[in-house]
Amino acid sequence: MRSAKRRPMSAMLHDDITDGIDAPAVAYERKHNIRLLHASLGVLTESERQVVALRFGAELKPEQIGQILGKKAGAVRWLQHSAITKLRAKLGPQFGDGDFVEGSR
Repeated sequence: MRSAKRRPMSAMLHDDITDGIDAPAVAYERKHNIRLLHASLGVLTESERQVVALRFGAELKPEQIGQILGKKAGAVRWLQHSAITKLRAKLGPQFGDGDFVEGSR
């Protein structure tokens, strides 16, 4: 029983192909930014690195991170803020324009 029309496969393939026209440039920039970010993690304390990894890598909330690390949510937020401040200072303004913005998740 079909209640909604399905799009033809050719239309979906066309959308996939045209959506990826600038994908190589975007992929290169993303890889470049990740390399820069990874190289800059040395300015962070171990606790700050853990918070960044759990917040932005695992996409956990401060309360969840606090349970994992045995810290209060406020302490997690402070560590996140401190880490982002250090990373912005190290990486420069190009990372402060939306890719890595505090509270964006």
